[in-house]
Amino acid sequence: MDTKMKQFPTNISNPVLSVGMDGTVLYSNEAGEPLLHEWGVRVGEKLPSSIGYIAQRVISRNNPEKIEVKVGKSVYLIVFHPLSMQECVNISGFDISGQKEFEEKPLESKEKYQDLFNLTEQAVQIGEIVFDENGRSIDNIILDVNLAYEKHSGLRREQVIGRGFKEIFPIVEQRWLDRYGEVVRTGMGMHFEEYNASLDRWFEVFASPMGSNRFIAVFSDITRHKQTEEDLLRSEQHYRLLHETMLQGVVYQDASGKIISMNPAAERILGKTPAEFLGSSSVGEEYLTIREDGSMFPGLEHPAMVSLRTGQKVQGVVMGVYNPRENFYRWININAVPIFRTGEDRPFQVYTLFDDITERKQEEHRIRRYNRILKGINRIFSNVVQAKTEEEVGNACLSVALEVTGSEFGFINEMGTDGLLHDVAKSDLGWERCFMYDKTGHRRPPSFFAVHGLYGSVIINEKGFFTSDPPSHPDSIGIPYGHPPLTSFLGVPLVQDGKTIGLIAVANREGGYSSEQQEDLEAIAPAVVQALQRKKAEEALRLSNIYNRSLIESSLDPLVTIGRDGKITDVNCATEQVTGYSRNDLIKTDFSDYFTEPENARAGYKQVFTDGEVRDYPLEIQHKDGHITPVLYNASVYRDENGEVIGVFAAARDITERKRAEHQLSNELARATGLYELYTLSLIHI
Repeated sequence: MDTKMKQFPTNISNPVLSVGMDGTVLYSNEAGEPLLHEWGVRVGEKLPSSIGYIAQRVISRNNPEKIEVKVGKSVYLIVFHPLSMQECVNISGFDISGQKEFEEKPLESKEKYQDLFNLTEQAVQIGEIVFDENGRSIDNIILDVNLAYEKHSGLRREQVIGRGFKEIFPIVEQRWLDRYGEVVRTGMGMHFEEYNASLDRWFEVFASPMGSNRFIAVFSDITRHKQTEEDLLRSEQHYRLLHETMLQGVVYQDASGKIISMNPAAERILGKTPAEFLGSSSVGEEYLTIREDGSMFPGLEHPAMVSLRTGQKVQGVVMGVYNPRENFYRWININAVPIFRTGEDRPFQVYTLFDDITERKQEEHRIRRYNRILKGINRIFSNVVQAKTEEEVGNACLSVALEVTGSEFGFINEMGTDGLLHDVAKSDLGWERCFMYDKTGHRRPPSFFAVHGLYGSVIINEKGFFTSDPPSHPDSIGIPYGHPPLTSFLGVPLVQDGKTIGLIAVANREGGYSSEQQEDLEAIAPAVVQALQRKKAEEALRLSNIYNRSLIESSLDPLVTIGRDGKITDVNCATEQVTGYSRNDLIKTDFSDYFTEPENARAGYKQVFTDGEVRDYPLEIQHKDGHITPVLYNASVYRDENGEVIGVFAAARDITERKRAEHQLSNELARATGLYELYTLSLIHI
């Protein structure tokens, strides 16, 4: 309101006041003080009921009204102009004492008339209306004007006396002639406001009949007032248009917190009509509001109530408000601003301006969910590397599932070849107290289960589901003795290559489950499958490597693998023994360095890369103590999963005994040959 009143010129000579809907005087300029004194009130006090009633009527009807008020020897025309958006009335006063004196006192002499005529501050004109044959006003012949008329019109008296309107002014609005014509025709006075296009001015006019076709009109130039009024109207219209079309919600509340108005955006965001809201308060609506953490937002802590209580602005408060039309909570960011009356230190109203940030909150929530899922998946795969057993991986996967869904406990099961579900991981909730019958009919803590009940439904139907009332679910078979109470259940299948191989089941989320938790659990399920299968594969590979290693180590022949660069990548114990070097010393050294003929050894393994294999390739291994072991190498390439050659596998057969036997045989052969030659010579000499 202060902003509105500042738009009035401070030096305006006419009374200007502002009055609230309850009749309280909110503002008065200096010229308005005599009116307040006449009514017996001051700024901040209520008008007499007769005047206050007019103010209320003007606001409720949104229609201006005028009255005349006598203040001492002066008579004022009081105009009430409604400002409905602010629920107040602007009051303007105009001194019409001169006109009243004209109307009430007959002229006694030409001199007295002329003196009074010229002393009047308002412009005065005496005219005679000219009618056509149809009784229509067609001109106004000016008979007399006062000095003030010259000032207002810019025309001298001698320029207008005896001349018609249409002769004097280039533009004559027919409205002027019609109004004057009605005054002389009906014999009744008229008060009106009209624009003169020729003078580009607004005038307030009091016209009275003088007999015959004559009349007297008293003019007040109200151009500045009209401009101010139009500015106010444009401002109000602009404010109203902004108020009605802005995307932000706006709600006004009185000093008690009761809602007194709201704009269409607020209705859309909050999901209630103004009629449903009006009269209610923040305290009355608190059960429909929540904080960001989901807890109730007490009404007395709402930004509007805090602003009313402290007289301070409250900014940037986020609140969830239940929208009954959508059956959904909308999130709003609120700023509350207190409104004060002039001279008062406590607000009499507060308005809250709020943005609908629901989509932003939903996107933030989606991102948090996405990040939580990614973090969980990362934890799962990190544990695959760190965990030593499949059970450890399973427990890590279950921990992520519980965290992502906010569940109290759960388990991960896999289908076995026996057609039963076998434990991979389960929450530690004192399962030793929970006994179930196993397939032999004995009661024992759960470890493998028949495919039935809620969890069995996930396997059988090969799709996830949730329920917030497990006992009433058609697939429920109850819970065994010692099992924790089941208040809600969510299960999703574990699928590999299109086949369901198990499930993740979680339970007892506070508030139950929704499709959101099911989607989140389904998002991590593939990672769980990959992690478990990878750990199984690693374990199988580990066992295979142990088995293969045992086979290699059990071989009496030296075995070695060689990379494409000729470096040793692995050896067995027999190689350590034949070279005298440890496995660690041999790995990453050049294969050819351990032979009596390195170049021949190098040529041998290169031949393997070229031909794919060698057979019975003779070499001599040199022990680090100098001892030499003759060997025959059989070698072939080995490949990776893509079929690429990545190295050579070579097996050396120790042929020391063979060499010794060959040497012996050679010696025996030489001895036999010598004896044969002696025998032959002896025969010759006989």
